[in-house]
Amino acid sequence: MSEEEKTTKPTPQTPTPETVDTEWVPSKDCVEAYSNVIHMNWAAFEVRIRFGQTVPEPRNIPSRATKWAVEERAVITMSWGQVKYARDLMTRVIDEYEKLNGEIKAPTIPSLKS
Repeated sequence: MSEEEKTTKPTPQTPTPETVDTEWVPSKDCVEAYSNVIHMNWAAFEVRIRFGQTVPEPRNIPSRATKWAVEERAVITMSWGQVKYARDLMTRVIDEYEKLNGEIKAPTIPSLKS
């Protein structure tokens, strides 16, 4: 077999959601949520990911300086295999985004001190 034939021959792959023709069906039970805080715990067989959103502390007295709390929005538990797949998928998405838009940088928040 020539070198050209070796390089052009397709290699077998494990089917993934991107390579299998799968239809996504809407569910009335699906939760859509925004999150700007993530917390993870793990055990032998799975990873539990808590998604939350920073909100003003609900018991805050208006005359005091604003305090913040994290309001839980969703909790997802996944197997280690799915977590690794999600990591690889997110890495690909971030790489593609940065190719088009440049490096993602954490925003700088100005100090509110007077």
